[in-house]
Amino acid sequence: LVRNISVPDQQLLQIARASTNRHMKVLILDEPTSSLTTTEIERVFNVIRSFRDSGHAIVFISHKMGEVLEIGDDFTVLRNGEKVADGRIADITERDLIRAMSGSEVSFEEHFRPPPPGERPSGPPILEVRNLSGLRFNDVSFELHHGEILGFAGLLGAGRSEVMQTIFGYLKAKTGTVRLRGRPHVLGKTSYSVGHGLLYLSEERKLHGILPQLSVRENIGISILKQTMARFVISSRKERPLVEQIIAAYDIKTASMDKKIFFLSGGNQQKTIIGRAMATSPSVLIFDEPTKGIDVRTKAEIYKIMKRLAESGVGIILISSEMEELRKCAS
Repeated sequence: LVRNISVPDQQLLQIARASTNRHMKVLILDEPTSSLTTTEIERVFNVIRSFRDSGHAIVFISHKMGEVLEIGDDFTVLRNGEKVADGRIADITERDLIRAMSGSEVSFEEHFRPPPPGERPSGPPILEVRNLSGLRFNDVSFELHHGEILGFAGLLGAGRSEVMQTIFGYLKAKTGTVRLRGRPHVLGKTSYSVGHGLLYLSEERKLHGILPQLSVRENIGISILKQTMARFVISSRKERPLVEQIIAAYDIKTASMDKKIFFLSGGNQQKTIIGRAMATSPSVLIFDEPTKGIDVRTKAEIYKIMKRLAESGVGIILISSEMEELRKCAS
């Protein structure tokens, strides 16, 4: 069943299915490489080039500038629903393309790392993982400290997510131990992790992060029920100001807190998920590909949020297949 194959294989399957249509003249690919490895991306690019060479028109939508410059012939830039630039790929640089997308100059050299160990409060690690083995990984050990952003690199499918999902309790561990704030951490129970301040933010936010048919208010409200429940009923009088505070604190752009979260941009969905997570006052946050499918300007906003959280003492694990992202954020 398709639901049982990996997300990258599902992505490739969609493209393969489209290629079987004999009447196809135009193929629109919306972020087709967001869940693919470098090898799989090259396979997709070869398919795109073969379509182009056989007379098909391709629309390739992406936030990854390197891919746009590699595969594109012409470009069009949209910002806030309006066309702001177009032309030949050969006539524009990556910096100019990003400037057109964001509407302002974006620094390529800005870093978002928290203070180095010598400038952070010293103490025992907040999370200790010893000889952990499970699905697709074996004998993994590491420590995470307060105020640290610990980066995990690797291609999609390398086992990074499986390690973190096992620590969180979504997947079963085979062997190994985990200690949280110096105490043994119970594995195999996500509710235990959430209750003890360890949260995992999935890379598939539309599948595992948001409640798409509910509003922004409801998506945030589920994390603050202890503060808003009154005799088994949610008090709107208590809930709305708390949600407004989170929307303002994380600069979530929405016309209304009652708007369905499905209609927000990927970046604003991600900020909603982070705001919801922080409402529970966690001590460890695991970010799995937090900027996948997010534009350059919003990426910087997410990085600033992570840095701010680390500076407040939260231990952060950052999983990313983008080396530049790890270089900018991991401490």
